[in-house]
Formats: sequence, structure tokens, C-alpha cells
Amino acid sequence: MTISSTSFSSKRRPRSILAAALACFDQTGVDETTIAEICRKSGASTGSIYHFFDSKQGIVGALLVDGLRDNYEQTRQRLNKASGAQNGVRTIVESLIDWITRNRAWARFIYATGTGSLTAKHREALRQLNDAYFEMVKAYFQPHVDAGEIAALPADCYAPLILGPVHEYARRWLRGGVKTSLGQRKNVFSDAAWRVVGRSQTVG
Repeated sequence: MTISSTSFSSKRRPRSILAAALACFDQTGVDETTIAEICRKSGASTGSIYHFFDSKQGIVGALLVDGLRDNYEQTRQRLNKASGAQNGVRTIVESLIDWITRNRAWARFIYATGTGSLTAKHREALRQLNDAYFEMVKAYFQPHVDAGEIAALPADCYAPLILGPVHEYARRWLRGGVKTSLGQRKNVFSDAAWRVVGRSQTVG
């Protein structure tokens, strides 16, 4: 796992704590993991962990924010190089698939972790990331909507419609519920997403 350099991981010690915590969470679960186990895994003192993250829930929040930001930044960079309506859809699908494939433990953690117990700071950070993601997709597709190449849909519907099937398959694959890897299904999900939002579809 490579923790993003854009969030809590700007210093070496927090990065090693987050990586160790993720390994513990992936092996034994968030609820069962103790701060003492994270200390042993990371080599950090209890004081260091509480200094950087306040609590185990602080670590959970940081991992969620960092993971979603890392995926957002990867998608943003790829979309900046993409062109065309269908290629944009494919880029969004493939970016998520590639991120999950490279960061399986992180993805398992994100899919399994709720946000109800997060601090207000982390909930706000997640809200801002979600808003930024929707705005990024809207900004890319708007010219293609105007040209009649992308369905005219509510802006906040594009990402769920494009990525919903990927998320569902990823959850099953990460749990071992399906044998064919997510990466081998890129064309299936890209083509399906294009059939949903592409060309001349409209909503009333």
C-alpha cells in the first residue's frame, strides 16, 4: 500500500502508522484491532499515535479520506488527459478498477467501513471529496451533454450509474466471491457504463 502524500501522510511517522493500521485492520478487522497492535506493527509509540490521530477512529477516518482522495487524484489526472465522451466513461471505470486492483486491502477497508462514527472533521473531508468527484465528472461531461453525446442526467447521477456495477463486483471479488479478476472485466464494465449514459438517452 502507498499512502497518498496529499493528506495525513505528509510525514514519515504518520504514513507508517497508517500503513500498519491498514494491515492490522485487513487481518483482524477494525473492531478487533487495538492501538497496542498498531504500535507493534508500526514501531510507533502510543504517544505518537495519539499525537497524530487522537484515537483509533482518527486513524480510521484518515485512512478513509486518504484512500478516497488517492482515487480521486488518480481519476482527475487521467481525465485531464482523456478526450471524447466514450473515452471519458472508460477512463472513469478503468481508473477505479486499477486503483482497487493495486490497493486491495485499502479497498476492502473502504467498502467495509461505515462513516457514522467518524469525527466531524473527517465527515466534512469526505463530503468535500464526494462533491469534488461529482463536480469533476460533471465538468468533463457537460460539453458532451451539450453535444448530445452523453445522456442529459442529473449531475449527481453520472458517477453512481457509471461505477455502481464496478463497486458491486469489486466487493464480491475482494471477498473471494468471484474468481475472474476485476481487471479482466474492464471492457465489460466500460461498455455497460457507456450503454447507460452514452449517446441520445434523456430523462424527463
